[in-house]
Amino acid sequence: MKELFKNLKKEYLNKQTLIYIIFGQLTTAVSLATFYCGKFLFAGFENTFKNFPGAFILAKPYLWANVFSWFCAVTFSFLTSKYLVFHSASKNKAFFKEGINFYSGRLISLFFQQFGLYLLVEKLYISPFISKMLTGCVVVVLNFFFAKYIFYGANNSTEKEYKNNKNTETNQEMEE
Repeated sequence: MKELFKNLKKEYLNKQTLIYIIFGQLTTAVSLATFYCGKFLFAGFENTFKNFPGAFILAKPYLWANVFSWFCAVTFSFLTSKYLVFHSASKNKAFFKEGINFYSGRLISLFFQQFGLYLLVEKLYISPFISKMLTGCVVVVLNFFFAKYIFYGANNSTEKEYKNNKNTETNQEMEE
């Protein structure tokens, strides 16, 4: 059991995880700020969709604001995760493939957050902003595992090189 905790600590409590947490919090700030702005931007949607099929969902400005917020936050997260957290150096076609995979994977988070927002706001009567923060906490954790194991996972040669360089530096420091 002690060995299990030691391995978990080595795998998850490291510089990469710390940097991811910092940029995750900045992504959350981008998400909350754009959500707040988006609520005003989409405020008139209640009347626009009131006679439209599915109006009970389409007429919710906070859900539209969340989609806007998602796009802004995912763009920020993609760029910071790619260059500053996981050190992916892909370019051209590989860059666009990574981007498409990243956005596609984050759609799972969007659907989770949309459902969570709707449930918390409409059924539990929690304010949209508080609901956004609550669902955002879970989304940050989900996104870390998606990014680490799916988008920039074990097949990423650049991350392997980064880890090898870090291990070499650590070994050299120990020898000195």
